[in-house]
Amino acid sequence: MQSFFLKKISSHFAKNASLLSNALLHSPSVSMNASSLAMGLYDSVPRRNFSEKSSFERVTSYETLVARISNANDHNDLVNIATQNLSLFKNEHVVLTLRIFARLMKGSPTAELQELVKDDRFKAIVEKALENIEQLTEYETLDLVFSIRKFRSNRLPISVKEERIAALIERINQFIKAKTYNFRNLANLYYDLSFLNRFRGDIVNELINEIKNDGKILTSFTTLQLLQALSKNSHSLSQREYILIDLILRNVSEMLAEFDTDQKANIFKLVASLNLQFSPPRYRVPYLLYTLRPQLKESFDSASEKGVLHVIQAYKYLPKEFPSDLINDVKDMVLLTIQHSSSNIKSFFLLEFFLSISDLTKRRRLGDEKLKVVLDEIANRITHDDFMGRYNNIQKILATLFDLKIQNQAILNAVVEKLSKQPETFYHANIFELLALQKADITPLLEKLFESNIVDRLDHRSLTLFYSLLTYLQNPKFDEHEQKLLEKLEAESDLYKKGFWLANSHIKTHKTRDLIVKAMKDLETRFGQISDYDFFYNLTTMTTFYTIDTAMETVEKIKGQIDTQKISNILDVYINMDEVSADKLSFLVQTLQTVDNEAIPLKKLVKLFRENDSIFAEGYRSAHNLSSLFNILSKNFDKIGDEIKFQTFYILALKANSHNIKLGSLNGLLRKSFDKILTNGFQNYDLTHSEYMIENNLLNAAGIQKVWEHFRESIRDPALKAKILTALVRKNPKAATEEAIQRDLKEVFSTLESKLQEGNGKAALPALASLLSFPSEYVSENKDTLFKALKEYIGFGNSQDYLRIVNAFSWEFVKNNFSLYSQFFRELSKNYSLFNKRFQSTDVLSILEKFSSLGYRNISIYNSIIADLGSGFNYLRPDEQARALLAFARVGIRHEEIFERILLKMFNSSQNYRENMRTILDSAFRVGLDTQNVKDAITKFVENSKGERQDNTAALIQYLAILELGNEKEIFENLIPRLKSENKLGYFGSILTFLKAVYPDKPEYLEAFKRISNEGEEKIKNVSKATASIADYLKAMNVEHQEGVEFGDVKADIVIPSKKLVIQIVTSRDLTLDQYHLKGAAILKKRTLEASAPGNTVVLFNAPEFVRLVDHMSKINYLISIGVESNNTSGVYDFSHIKTEATEEEEGELAQPEKVEVEATEEEDQKKH
Repeated sequence: MQSFFLKKISSHFAKNASLLSNALLHSPSVSMNASSLAMGLYDSVPRRNFSEKSSFERVTSYETLVARISNANDHNDLVNIATQNLSLFKNEHVVLTLRIFARLMKGSPTAELQELVKDDRFKAIVEKALENIEQLTEYETLDLVFSIRKFRSNRLPISVKEERIAALIERINQFIKAKTYNFRNLANLYYDLSFLNRFRGDIVNELINEIKNDGKILTSFTTLQLLQALSKNSHSLSQREYILIDLILRNVSEMLAEFDTDQKANIFKLVASLNLQFSPPRYRVPYLLYTLRPQLKESFDSASEKGVLHVIQAYKYLPKEFPSDLINDVKDMVLLTIQHSSSNIKSFFLLEFFLSISDLTKRRRLGDEKLKVVLDEIANRITHDDFMGRYNNIQKILATLFDLKIQNQAILNAVVEKLSKQPETFYHANIFELLALQKADITPLLEKLFESNIVDRLDHRSLTLFYSLLTYLQNPKFDEHEQKLLEKLEAESDLYKKGFWLANSHIKTHKTRDLIVKAMKDLETRFGQISDYDFFYNLTTMTTFYTIDTAMETVEKIKGQIDTQKISNILDVYINMDEVSADKLSFLVQTLQTVDNEAIPLKKLVKLFRENDSIFAEGYRSAHNLSSLFNILSKNFDKIGDEIKFQTFYILALKANSHNIKLGSLNGLLRKSFDKILTNGFQNYDLTHSEYMIENNLLNAAGIQKVWEHFRESIRDPALKAKILTALVRKNPKAATEEAIQRDLKEVFSTLESKLQEGNGKAALPALASLLSFPSEYVSENKDTLFKALKEYIGFGNSQDYLRIVNAFSWEFVKNNFSLYSQFFRELSKNYSLFNKRFQSTDVLSILEKFSSLGYRNISIYNSIIADLGSGFNYLRPDEQARALLAFARVGIRHEEIFERILLKMFNSSQNYRENMRTILDSAFRVGLDTQNVKDAITKFVENSKGERQDNTAALIQYLAILELGNEKEIFENLIPRLKSENKLGYFGSILTFLKAVYPDKPEYLEAFKRISNEGEEKIKNVSKATASIADYLKAMNVEHQEGVEFGDVKADIVIPSKKLVIQIVTSRDLTLDQYHLKGAAILKKRTLEASAPGNTVVLFNAPEFVRLVDHMSKINYLISIGVESNNTSGVYDFSHIKTEATEEEEGELAQPEKVEVEATEEEDQKKH
């Protein structure tokens, strides 16, 4: 494959493309590929005669007129013929003229063509075509739609009023209802209308009916044509269009032999781009893609460059679970060719390969070393290759490197060299700013610009961006020029346009931000003077993290005039936006919060979510604002619940999940919408929806029961049956005692268990995962069989099998039967090393979360997980870092290096961690992380922290309380007054008691936290049995003491009045996994006791350490070591009243074994989340 590609990739596409194109256009027996779609729709059109002769005199017959039009040499020739003979034109002639005009378009429109379509002569032809739409024949409607589509797709403006387009659509619908069009006509119409964003429902229905009647009506050409049209509108497909897709895919599977490798690659890309994993009816990657993958691998030596690019571009849409072997082969093949025969790689392909591969997710891109091979080859071509050296291509290269945060010196040097050698002085704003941002020395280029006085001749946009460039360089040589430019820009009218250009620039400096703010003020004065859409488009474009306050000031001034129509315009801006950043999303949320909910067009808001996937693109950074938007829909669900079906919210949930966004408000919408299904009754496709709801814990027991009762007979997969039944029992343990449910559980368990006896390890492991998810009594009764299967078959599995088994266990069944499950956990822990090399970071994180949620505290598995997370630490997103810390905190793992690393990153880049700050701080609080590095960094962070969210501020204050900083009073005086929320933000019981004791003179502190806390003050209680055990030894030491002494609202465990000593008993619940460091709550307890018992010394009694001591004297010595003085002067101790061994119950309370520790932690997590 590779050796053939070395020969083929340089010549196949160039050599055969034109021949293939001509053959496809003029030979009806040859299948056409997608590249010929634009030219091959109308094979009956006469071929052009490329004669140099041209005459424009009036013709004497209609036959001559048709021949002249059909054989026009170029666009000017065609317009001249039409102009001379327009009075003779009938509908057929004017439509034929536009059709030929459209067919003559090749590639990007030239400047001459762009001017021609503005010519009054051409406009007259268009007007003539639109005069009598109601009288057009069916074939003339086809030609006219084709022509309009060609103009639109080539971005050539033609004056076609909306009512004329509507009349054309109405005429088309008349022919559809009359069954006038054949299948090929319908496919052509659907293709053309997909470019015009027009309703295609009637055509879709006819296409569906035709294919259902005869699947063989689909040809290779119409298949590609329809898939391309469907792909173009993938964000706004109707339910019927998804049915059409399903029909096409079913038939394509049977006709794959009719397609060549390039066409298969194109199908691979088009189907992938439909994102069917987010779409009905199956919500999964089509099996066709799995079928095409090995076929493409086997036949890739016959692929052209286009075919290679199609495969790469397909992986942009494929989920991470889809195998990457095909794209890996493609990357290796191209790299091998570059390294050994670079002259056989055309520059067009090299550039598109780099841009396409860079557009993939990080793990699918090229590694650093392989990318350098590609970039070095590009750099070699920039200075001497006409194609690679084009300015637009250079801009694409530099912009991609900037986005990837890659600085390639060879490319930068090559670009600077090329610009330096240009005979004429040249300024390309985007190229210059990208060079500057990537630290290239462009000073000589700028000096050349000033010497030539070209700056004085720049247009307004270039001049604005040139000022931006100078503010970034901060070169004293250009200070005077910079100031003059600023004065010139500020003096000109339409300052808001300058702000728009600056906002779209890559360069962001405080000077450009200041100018953008002035531009926003200028825009504010134009409200009502320009269109609402343009106003909000400009305002939104200029809104960033640094200018959002100014934008909101504008909104506040005009909010009284923001009605439903204006909000609809705002939402249209966001629907059409290429990239919705977190800051722009925040602006939308704040804007909607200023208006009455009644004014918000809810269906338009839903349309935004449906049609602009980039709204989810920034993931965790956008989560809070996305939650706010979904909350608007949730609060107004009754107004839209009958019109917007569950499927819509389900698709949005799948998209949010694909970006690792978990939204409570979206889950609330899902629950409300699914309630309507439960009330109105299920459809067959609702089984998929029900499975999602159950998997994500969004149904109560009654809902799950209804799902089971409806689908019980229709479900064939025993694993799915097990999933529903076990979810029901977890929600409602009493359900397991019902006779019918018992019978179903036993039947499904028996069916799955039989798979363990078949001896097929690959089949047994999925069954085993389902079996281990059953209630503990089923696992207990069959533990030997299940454990034997795990030991025997785990080695036959893959990483997904391992993940499936780990995730099978649930807290509800494990919590009271830890000893039963511990043997399975140990076996999985032992076999982790068999699979970890194949895990992605997300998989490792999932395993960590599962083991920690189950309370498994085997340190070896966590050491392995820490090593794996550490190797990929730089690739973890802030939300993943937060999840890792929370999982560690659950089991008390205080890994100082990881905690410090994440906390310091958060302090240095708080904007990126805003959505996860509370989780990170809460996790650090739980494990009592109080290292000096954190103390030093958090002080500076607090000084710069001005606008954090209320919940983050509350978590920050609670964490600061365990650090005991010297300036704590000043910090609290600064932070606590910011807690003005009246809403409950979480559980802060520990700090409530702390504030009351430590800051009694600041009752407002306590009140601030009471307003936001879901719980009251936490009462510090003594540990009775641990106290009794210590008291026995104190008695032997003749030490007088008191138990359960109250100091105000706080109760101390043991007090020795004579020594003013307060003993705080520390159990394993108060200690991290190393049984040495105090958790945050224990630190607060100690500080609270110290403040509540002034004049006393509080000492810590480590109960787990005490229990591990083997003899009585060791325990006496331990008490002495913590400050208890023995009053037994005889030296002889009476231990007769002390039990020689602690009972199991006492030791449990003292040593806090796994079950007690984890149960408490799990309950706490459930409360919080």
